[in-house]
Amino acid sequence: MVTSNASTPTATKTEGLENSLSVSSQAQVFSGLILFALFYISVLALESARLFPGFISELLATDTTFIIRAQLAGFAVFLVLVGSELVAVHREVRLFVGPTSVEWIDQHIFAIVGLPGRWSSVLKNPKEFFAKRDVLEIILAQHVSARVSLMQVLLAAFPTSGFIGTVVGIKRAISPLDELTGSGAEQAAISSALTDVVGGLELAFNTTLVGLVMLVFGSFLLAMLSRSITRFHTEFLVSN
Repeated sequence: MVTSNASTPTATKTEGLENSLSVSSQAQVFSGLILFALFYISVLALESARLFPGFISELLATDTTFIIRAQLAGFAVFLVLVGSELVAVHREVRLFVGPTSVEWIDQHIFAIVGLPGRWSSVLKNPKEFFAKRDVLEIILAQHVSARVSLMQVLLAAFPTSGFIGTVVGIKRAISPLDELTGSGAEQAAISSALTDVVGGLELAFNTTLVGLVMLVFGSFLLAMLSRSITRFHTEFLVSN
């Protein structure tokens, strides 16, 4: 009974430490939603000003461009989040290996990616926080999964949005075919229907192509980020 009573405060303290040093997914989602809204508006502004390169302008020159706009805005959010995480890892390494003090920019960068406010203090003096190594390992494992979770969701959304565009495009391509079934169809009606069919298929192929290209490129970036975080955590554990 004495051992059980003694271990209870320790377990509670350990659990509280894990919770206080966990990555905030809510902060990541909130930042992602704000960035998505800003980038979507930016895509609309650039489209109106005709500042996009020719091939992107062609992709946007359809009736239902909201899917491609959303893909472009989402990919911009993905790039910003990956870049922010890479900068955060760089600042973590800088605080851990160097005698430098914690700066205000460190706190802001860590807050953007969802890292707890106390994390910078942990990096400077980890032994002050962790009496047991296993607690540190649990927290670092949580950091790896939580810091890339939102980007994994975005990465999966790119081809998914492409498939949605495929369904919408094929639906658009099929709907005008009714005009071609009548024996008395006018030549102008046939020509208009074929134009709609081609436009629908073009939308289907374009959204799928954009989504798959973003998936391939984003997968390389996410793998690079995951390796950077894991490498730093390994060095951090070895040194402690």
